[in-house]
Amino acid sequence: MNCARLYLQRFLTPGEQYARTTARSATLCFVALLAFLTITSAAFGQDEAKRLVSLLDYLGTDYKNAVKDGKILSQDEYTEMQEFSKRSQELLNRLKHADKADRAGIESTIKSLAAQIDKKAEPQIVAELAQNAKERLIAAYKIVPYPKQLPSLDSGQKLYLENCAQCHGESGKGDGPGRSSMNPKTPPPANFIDPERMAGLSPFKAFNTASFGVEGTAMASFAALSEEQRWQVAFYVMSLRFAREQADRGAALIRQKKLPAELTAVANLATDSDEQLSQQLKSYFDQEDQVKDVLAYLRRGLEQKPADPLVLTRNLVRESAALYAAGEKEKAYQKAVDGLIQRYELAETAFFAKKPSF
Repeated sequence: MNCARLYLQRFLTPGEQYARTTARSATLCFVALLAFLTITSAAFGQDEAKRLVSLLDYLGTDYKNAVKDGKILSQDEYTEMQEFSKRSQELLNRLKHADKADRAGIESTIKSLAAQIDKKAEPQIVAELAQNAKERLIAAYKIVPYPKQLPSLDSGQKLYLENCAQCHGESGKGDGPGRSSMNPKTPPPANFIDPERMAGLSPFKAFNTASFGVEGTAMASFAALSEEQRWQVAFYVMSLRFAREQADRGAALIRQKKLPAELTAVANLATDSDEQLSQQLKSYFDQEDQVKDVLAYLRRGLEQKPADPLVLTRNLVRESAALYAAGEKEKAYQKAVDGLIQRYELAETAFFAKKPSF
């Protein structure tokens, strides 16, 4: 083929050869430009999907502060919910324009969400609609709603003090020195010590808030921080209301029980709120104080000293084997995959450094 091309070029004038070369270069440039635009469009869609997930998360958990029994509890909160509902429809339209389709199939759910908010529906209805749309977006755009490994409490504390304490306060009470100069001044900075406010918060929601900020408030985006750093801050704010002694008591209680491995998996800890974790823990601990202590361990104690990934992997493999023996092959397979991705890979680097062939 190359010989034939060279032979043909012998009979072309310099001008014809130049024209062919120019045409070939133009074609290559067009293909490269098309590829670049495709990648850019995909990145835009991914970013807008994450932004919409963040907004839906906010709507689903904060609407209960605005409406109860069909009555408005706070006009400011309710107005904000209406504005965020409108914003979610705008973001969906941008996503549809970028993808040329409703890729996640959530248009009807988003419309229904807006209608229910306008009707002052019960918080449970709004929460379920928001959760449904959020889960579909996460699946359609392959969004990973948790960090690769459990963040460090010390690293999170350092980042929090440098970037968040000015408004939220060193202890997280929302009383930082910069509060008086905030613009706008309402709503005030979140109080991370308040159990009622924290009940519906998850690290994933805190991560999204740090990533995109909250429109119409003084909460700015901290996208300049790396993804890992934002996760460290998100997990740290969840630990602020728990004392070390409380986490230590929780650690002792956990050692007495055989809890499923997924309960302490980073994916579960990142996406579940304190309220959701507490409901799961009530299946294993009868007393309310015990549930609170174990929750303190999950939110603070685990981050103080990362668990041995091999021990965690071994637990998941055992559960996988038990599921397989019971005929639950699909669940057994997924459990084994979780053990590899979420646990074993954390130890793999150390193994490779010692013995690559292993």
